[in-house]
Amino acid sequence: NHAAKDSLQAAGLDEYEFIAVLDHRTTPRCQALDGTMHLLEAYSVGTNAPPMHPRCRSTISAVLGEKTGTRIARNSEGKNIQVPASMTYAEYKKTYLE
Repeated sequence: NHAAKDSLQAAGLDEYEFIAVLDHRTTPRCQALDGTMHLLEAYSVGTNAPPMHPRCRSTISAVLGEKTGTRIARNSEGKNIQVPASMTYAEYKKTYLE
């Protein structure tokens, strides 16, 4: 994630998005941050940037405009599925896990 941060800075970007894994193992802390936007100058590991905890699987990504396409998730049976790229963990949980 530090390399991703360095790449965003080198590209002249000033914002990043927190991206959590969409499955049943994601911690509540990472679930809550999924899809949130943060200023690069406020990047703080364990607060608004991963890793948030040991074995954290979350990452960051550039903010380049409206999200289109899909992102991968796992359904309640553990099979990979495609969901809208704009879907947050809360929406995923309500739709696929509850």
